[in-house]
Amino acid sequence: MEPRRDPVRRELLDRTLVSLFGTLSPGSYREIEENLEVVHLKGGERLFSQGDPGDSMYMVMGGRLRALGRADGGGERILGEISRGESVGELALITGEPRSAGIEAIRDSILIRLSKDSFERLIRSQPELLLNLCRVVVRRLTRPERGRGRNSRIRSVAVVFAGEGVPREEFLRRFSASLGAHGSTLHLSRERVEALAGIPPGVEGLEADRYLASWLDEQEGRHRFLVYEVDATDSPWTRRCLRQADRVLVVAGAKDDPAPRGVEAALLVAAGPFANASRDLVLVHAGEGDAPAGTGRWLDSRGSVRHHHLRWGRGGDMERLARLLAGKGVGIVFSGGGAKGFAHIGVLKALREASIPIDMVGGTSMGAIFAAGVAADWDFETYLRKFLQAFTRGNPMGGISLLPLVSFFSGERMDSLLKGHFGEGDIEDLWITFYCASSNLTTGSVVVHDRGPLWKALRASSSLPGVFPPVVYGDHLHVDGGTLDNLPVAAAREFGAGVVIACDLDLDKQYRLDYQAFPSNWELFKDRYITRGKRFRVPDLPSIVFQATLLGNHEKHEKALADADILFRPKVRKIGFLDWGAFGQAMEIGYLHAMERLEQAGRAWLEPDGA
Repeated sequence: MEPRRDPVRRELLDRTLVSLFGTLSPGSYREIEENLEVVHLKGGERLFSQGDPGDSMYMVMGGRLRALGRADGGGERILGEISRGESVGELALITGEPRSAGIEAIRDSILIRLSKDSFERLIRSQPELLLNLCRVVVRRLTRPERGRGRNSRIRSVAVVFAGEGVPREEFLRRFSASLGAHGSTLHLSRERVEALAGIPPGVEGLEADRYLASWLDEQEGRHRFLVYEVDATDSPWTRRCLRQADRVLVVAGAKDDPAPRGVEAALLVAAGPFANASRDLVLVHAGEGDAPAGTGRWLDSRGSVRHHHLRWGRGGDMERLARLLAGKGVGIVFSGGGAKGFAHIGVLKALREASIPIDMVGGTSMGAIFAAGVAADWDFETYLRKFLQAFTRGNPMGGISLLPLVSFFSGERMDSLLKGHFGEGDIEDLWITFYCASSNLTTGSVVVHDRGPLWKALRASSSLPGVFPPVVYGDHLHVDGGTLDNLPVAAAREFGAGVVIACDLDLDKQYRLDYQAFPSNWELFKDRYITRGKRFRVPDLPSIVFQATLLGNHEKHEKALADADILFRPKVRKIGFLDWGAFGQAMEIGYLHAMERLEQAGRAWLEPDGA
């Protein structure tokens, strides 16, 4: 069998079989191995479809697969990815039921197949093999996936240059060096492969192709990353690079024409043969002056791609790109909570003092607003000054609406603040990847905003029902994201964060009642503003609304808390939802809590599991 000739793949097969079937005797191992066969898949080729008979299982020896399920309204949606050393198809093999998902190759892949007939012969003679495989399947089904897989298993990256706006050799040198901080990295161009692979004399055609594929796969086993330098034209080497890649980087100068051209236009977009390749767009900025603009024009013609802004003179941006591709990107998520959210600023201060990188940021409601300042990459002094101006000079909510038919506040004051501090640019024009969550009243679902007008997405995310009017976004009405997801950690995982830092505000304030009936409006008004006796301990209207909105997503919230790698929960119970004068107090609480928590946790949590 082919793996026998490759010691690297031999070791991988041994580990995979042990993980599936447990420790094996030499006789059992030989019996299993005799029933295995090698399967080669080209990038984009389908292994099986949803609903097909479950007649075999597969182990991935090289390459990368994608699981696809039927989407609502037709078509397919991506369920996950299967990488080197993982397996697929066990459940259908055990149950005999049709495939629950389809599988296709993202890149050229080598699989080891165990057929249903061979499997049944094995378990008749060795029933313990079935028991161990069942344990593997049960663990996979019952253990919550922490979402690290999408980036953490990337091994091969192909770099395509769109235009002449970026120095090719220098970019590849710096990029390979930054990836090298996370593991052994080999940069491969057509010329270097011809020199290193050493195809034997007389080996040509299909045989030479197989030899080169095997050599490249061997290098993948020996190195953490391979960086493929794609030719400037559509050549056999270019196509091989794209077939081998787990991820394709399209690199362009930010000032270049955004229309796809060259290799990208011919092979990666529209009906190109590699249109299904997982791609990231890297826009390189020559200077650090003005913020990015017009990024949407680059994204509109490229479909579903992630994008990164990279300042050529700032090495930290290249390091951020490398961390994200290595599965070690750090994402921070801020929850909602009105004026309690000032604690997020203290947490941010502690993170910066501890030199913890932030590679993406997201949040809900007030947390989304503070997260947007991080994504704009303001220095901390600017960050602090802008939010002091926004929230400590009068009531940021504005005056009470003259006709409160929908909400008590019109939202005009908040609109003005958001536009004044963030401008009217788009989310995709922020230096650091950003998203925020709102709740769609029409569909009853969480919406994650990662494109479009930033100020409007922030307003949608922070439109507390009854306090602010709903926001018209597209064809739907949106209200505060806390209604359905007050701590959107799952979205950070979807965007590729390998490490997630979450800051959840302590909102469960207890009200000890010393009265038998709820006081009337007149009694409350008199208690607060005339006698100032504070006899009645009751929450204000926004606090009641916000606490009520959180009741329906308790389960999701608890899952988000469990999914964070490090969790901050500053004690801000005594700070009111509208206590805008508590800026300094809340910030100090957040800072001291984060410093204490970081000291307790050390830095081990910065390394994702399985990295």
